[in-house]
Amino acid sequence: METTLDAATRQRGRTHIFPALVAIGGFVAGVIAIGWPVLKNHGFPLDDSWIHQVVGRNAAEYGIPGFIPGIASSGSSSAIWPWIIAVNYRFLPGVEPSTFLLALNVALFAVVLVALWFAAQRDELPPLERMALVALPALYGNFAWLVSTGMEHLLLVATTFLSAHFLFTRRPVAGLPPILVAGVLLGGAIVTRPEAVVFVPLFLAGAYLTTRRWRSLFVLALPCVAAISFVVANNWLTSHSLLPVTVSGRKWLNFGTTDTFRLGIILHFIKACLFQVASTFVDFGKGELSTVARIVISVAIGALAVFATIRLVRRRAWRTLFLIALSLANFGAYFFLFPTIGHGMRYQAMLLVFVLPMIALGLLELGRALARRGGKRGAAGWSQQARRRYDSLALCFTFALALASLVEWSNIADDGIQHINGTHVRMGEWLADHLPADAKVASFDIGGIGFYSHRRIYDLGGLVDSEFTPYLFAGKTAEYLRKEGIEWLVLPYPPARPGTGEAASCAGFEILLNLCDGNGFTKREVVAYYTPDGIWEKAYQATGHAWQGQILYEIDWH
Repeated sequence: METTLDAATRQRGRTHIFPALVAIGGFVAGVIAIGWPVLKNHGFPLDDSWIHQVVGRNAAEYGIPGFIPGIASSGSSSAIWPWIIAVNYRFLPGVEPSTFLLALNVALFAVVLVALWFAAQRDELPPLERMALVALPALYGNFAWLVSTGMEHLLLVATTFLSAHFLFTRRPVAGLPPILVAGVLLGGAIVTRPEAVVFVPLFLAGAYLTTRRWRSLFVLALPCVAAISFVVANNWLTSHSLLPVTVSGRKWLNFGTTDTFRLGIILHFIKACLFQVASTFVDFGKGELSTVARIVISVAIGALAVFATIRLVRRRAWRTLFLIALSLANFGAYFFLFPTIGHGMRYQAMLLVFVLPMIALGLLELGRALARRGGKRGAAGWSQQARRRYDSLALCFTFALALASLVEWSNIADDGIQHINGTHVRMGEWLADHLPADAKVASFDIGGIGFYSHRRIYDLGGLVDSEFTPYLFAGKTAEYLRKEGIEWLVLPYPPARPGTGEAASCAGFEILLNLCDGNGFTKREVVAYYTPDGIWEKAYQATGHAWQGQILYEIDWH
């Protein structure tokens, strides 16, 4: 009897160790695949990452977060991320910015996976399902890509998931009530991204259902109120409004208006999310998938998510379902705040966590439903061996999708960094080498150009200067440039004139910003940097990182 029990114990140990090893292996694979392009190219795949670097560098040097040295201005939607970047410049100046944030985001990546593991473990999910919930996000290329961006989205997911972990913990944490720790972490999520405010009602409901004490709601809410106050004060200091200037600028670029709560815009946002997920697996390489095919794939993924939810409810996996509810709340918040997926779906980082796990669990539940349906119709039904074989094939299929996406997104990260380095960074270096220190330069993309030029860059994208925003919406950019005495202008590389392969005389952002020649000035092209289609195109389809090139003009005012 004792020998039998020992053998059973060893078997259970192996059953639980295997999923943990797979999860660790997935984490290592994800970090290597996405981290290597960062270490190789010494940069970021988005120009917005360099905007954060400028703000953080100024915070370290002047004690004031802002894109303009010594002046509190916007440029970051996060109230805390610039200060985290400032640590790099103040205490670790010898560490490259991309390396510093890669290390930080890798740590946050690990925290997210550990939080998922504990949620699945507390829900007493079977080992293979636990493995799917943890290992698949690590291998999902789109989610792992966030490690390379040098931005705050993994911090949002990590703090929110950790807060949920302690919300359902009863033991004190370092002598502190776990509900207080949950509140502090939720406050950390709020100062990371303002949309985290929408999580507060869900956490308050969870706190009451867990403790049945009204006092716990107060303990949870107090750090959140402090965090909200800090965010509001920071926005007022930098933007003179409750929301950062970046929100208005991005709304202008994406919608041409500040009114984004429109049914058409919201439906387009939902479609963009579904199509982004569908394209992850089949389409980023060629861009030839038809709309009908995208819809079919999106509907199939949505149906599997429904099956997965049924499976989790049936297993009473409330903690895991709570995390999924948080991701849906974040998704819903963007209906009102800013209905766009952002570069590479970074605004929906929390939703990306569950894409592949829901496909895997949905396939498992679909197999269970088919087996039961066959039994009800009087057929022999599936044998236990057939069920295990189906489950193994379903998981192998999903892991194959994950690995394929990881390889794809490793290449996307590599191309994206090369593109930003070859255009924005090179333009910034040219400005630093050829223009006087007091030169006034206006640019639509301001990140890499602002960081490497070490010049005063006037933002034409509406991300930094609240005084420029009225000119932007009124189509009076030229009037603003004349008022500020700006003689140098950098614009994204215009598209070719259809059918000729030649650049149009006035196109792209020249039209968008009403900066075609003839409005009291002429422009003379000085230098242009762009990357070939092979480097630019696929990464642009996946992340929308930036236009193909950057052109510097000298302005001649009449």
